[in-house]
Amino acid sequence: MALSADTLDRLAILIELLPEVTASLQGRADYGRNAGAQDLADRLMGFELELKTLLATPSAPRGAVEHMARRMRSHILPPTRALIDRNAKMMTMGPLNLSRTIEPRAAKRQNMLLRSLFQQAQDLVALLRGGKDAKLPQPEPLPITPDPIKPEPVEPKPKKPSAPKLPLRDKLNDMIYEVTEARLARMVEGAAKSIGVGKDEE
Repeated sequence: MALSADTLDRLAILIELLPEVTASLQGRADYGRNAGAQDLADRLMGFELELKTLLATPSAPRGAVEHMARRMRSHILPPTRALIDRNAKMMTMGPLNLSRTIEPRAAKRQNMLLRSLFQQAQDLVALLRGGKDAKLPQPEPLPITPDPIKPEPVEPKPKKPSAPKLPLRDKLNDMIYEVTEARLARMVEGAAKSIGVGKDEE
């Protein structure tokens, strides 16, 4: 059975993605005691070899292609979705919850990889089955609220000291003083002119 160009492209993308997902699983803080993560990592490593074999034989027998599609649908997609759901629950747990075995931020990063793997594998199953609808229900979307990863608090910048403000009474007194001073100056000037002060003697 000759594989289409689209199928071959999907195979190449999935083969490139698998090592990154496997490394993420093996790098979990709880990997030594997380049977689900260990099992999925082992399956993905074996699955990668099978995909490389299929990619190297684009005219594989129909039986081999259908067998690969069934294996992906029964042995890869279900445990991947189960781990996505567990990680999503982990992201909502508080720091005192004993069931939280990895940090919410790490669970969120890993779920991004697992979701990409799930989508690529699910699409490939449909292509290997000749375009038949072989899709499983999508995992629940990543929780948005409440956000378990709170941003670090930002300290407010110190305000620059402003000039002291004068009370309203002091402002009014200053204004009255300025007006009075100006009036007195004009009065003195007028009196001086009326009596001829400043004129040259004849």
